[in-house]
Amino acid sequence: MTSCYETLKNQARNIIHHYHRMELADWQSSPRTEDEYEIWIDFLQLFKSQTTEAARLNDLRQSQRLVNDYFADTEQPVLPPEQLNQLTRMVCDRIPDIYSAMLNHQPIDLEEEQKQSTEKSSSDVAKGTEPASINSTNIVPLGQAIGEYLSENQAKGWKVRTINQYQHSLVVASSFFGDVAIGTLTREHGRALRGILPKLIKGKTQEDLHKDGIKNCTTDTASMQISSVTANNHMNRLREFFRWSESMGYINRNPLPDDNIPMPKVSKQAKRNPITDQEAKQIFAHPLFAEHKGIKTRKIQHASHFWLPLIAAYSGMRLGEISQLSVGNIRKLGEHWCFMVEQSSEDHYLKTPNAQRAIPVHNELIRIGFITFVDYVRANGGERLFTNIRLLQGNYSNKPSEWFIKQLRDNLGLPLHVTPHAFRHSVKDKLSRVEANPENISRLLGHAGGQYGGLVSTEVSHLVPLINAIDYGAATAHIQPIVPDAFHYSPVSTLSDVEV
Repeated sequence: MTSCYETLKNQARNIIHHYHRMELADWQSSPRTEDEYEIWIDFLQLFKSQTTEAARLNDLRQSQRLVNDYFADTEQPVLPPEQLNQLTRMVCDRIPDIYSAMLNHQPIDLEEEQKQSTEKSSSDVAKGTEPASINSTNIVPLGQAIGEYLSENQAKGWKVRTINQYQHSLVVASSFFGDVAIGTLTREHGRALRGILPKLIKGKTQEDLHKDGIKNCTTDTASMQISSVTANNHMNRLREFFRWSESMGYINRNPLPDDNIPMPKVSKQAKRNPITDQEAKQIFAHPLFAEHKGIKTRKIQHASHFWLPLIAAYSGMRLGEISQLSVGNIRKLGEHWCFMVEQSSEDHYLKTPNAQRAIPVHNELIRIGFITFVDYVRANGGERLFTNIRLLQGNYSNKPSEWFIKQLRDNLGLPLHVTPHAFRHSVKDKLSRVEANPENISRLLGHAGGQYGGLVSTEVSHLVPLINAIDYGAATAHIQPIVPDAFHYSPVSTLSDVEV
């Protein structure tokens, strides 16, 4: 008799096969050029990497879509929640197999893999190498297990930012439990940790936890507590650590509950207020834009101070995407200049596979001199457009965001929702008013338009009128075209110790 677990494994295998066939059929639907093939291979590499990362981080959003769509496509009855959650987790672990198979021009042979796994498991049991049970001879201190886990993932090539995020979550756990033997942790301990996570005080660092202890880093005052999203991020990272510990034989069972912390039912719109036309007029009336006058220097200190808010306002790009732009990312597709959001170097970071896209450069940016600025950087041997913005812990956007908030929002007395990212919400709202096709909006903003994204089209003429429809009530009409000489630091300077 087939167990429920085996039934779910078979169903997960069917889902992976289903979507592998769909992706392959989509690629084979028409003749392809050599250039398209090379781009496709790059996409497969990116998707494999990001889906592998999603499996590590227990990010089930993509696999949930796959599972839900599969049941809808096949018209099968949906499973009960508990089984559905288990199936989704299995699918999440197998999604990278789709891209591995396509990269190697091979079919997915999960049946053979399962057979080999079963034979290996039986052999291991016969040899006495089954997973260890916890006893007095193999109890490992929590701190030791954490050190091994972080070292192993660093060796796997995890990004610094990811390592730091995991380290923070693990410091929370070790501060709460102390350096106990990891094998002694029970579900009761896990429930207690789950209960304390939402009470963590916003802004507390690993150093604070080490110095002050968990008790002094928590509060019952709701306004001072971390968000439910942050608390659940801690939960997911810790759950992944304990899952690894279980596979290593350090524990018999993951002590953390399977369910995440409940999210409060609040209006998402309240968190995503766009920048209004009036607020945009106040920002761009600042002397930095109106008079090409710097805040700390007579000239504008850095090119990023001038261009980042304008690009955000007229493209809807994420701040990190703008901050990492190079001259190679500004290219003509046909007759139209475009921002090419792509992973063109190992320092480039894309939030999702769908983030790779082409965005026509708005006419207002061209009028103010953006293409002239890019040509200057290119002609003088520059590579990145904004060399003063450095990669910090795998992120380009933190310092520019801090600068905008301090020098523009706060100094102008604007509301708290006015951040560089709020321009992205403004662009989405403005596009939604003039465009009936949500796929075009998704393509410009880098949202999930398809199941896995798609190739970047070289035809953007239909997107040009859409991007040029972004208007802030003439908020930037007074800005005169700028020249590279308007900046205190040359745009091609190599800067090391200057503020953003």
